[in-house]
Amino acid sequence: MNTGLYVRLTQWGRCRPIATYILASVLWTTVLYAHAVTAGFASYDDAPQILQNPSLTSLNASLKYFKSPVSFASDLRGSGGSFYRPLFWLSLAIDEKLWGLNQSHFI
Repeated sequence: MNTGLYVRLTQWGRCRPIATYILASVLWTTVLYAHAVTAGFASYDDAPQILQNPSLTSLNASLKYFKSPVSFASDLRGSGGSFYRPLFWLSLAIDEKLWGLNQSHFI
């Protein structure tokens, strides 16, 4: 790397610590999640939770998740507990309406 460029970048970063932090965070997040965009749906729980979930086909149907927790026992073949994440389910329903079942938009 050119020494002059390195010095200018270092000075810029020291003068703008918040912008440097944001830029570094965006770059690091992009590096970490770059593969997730092309990976497709996970084989363990995405099929029952997203692809085969009739409640995600309608925003009104997805509102049922605000009333009670979802049990893992029936969907994931085991003795799992229940969890209450209504905004998660609502976001999946909105994603399904906007993008369809395109896995690259479900990240």
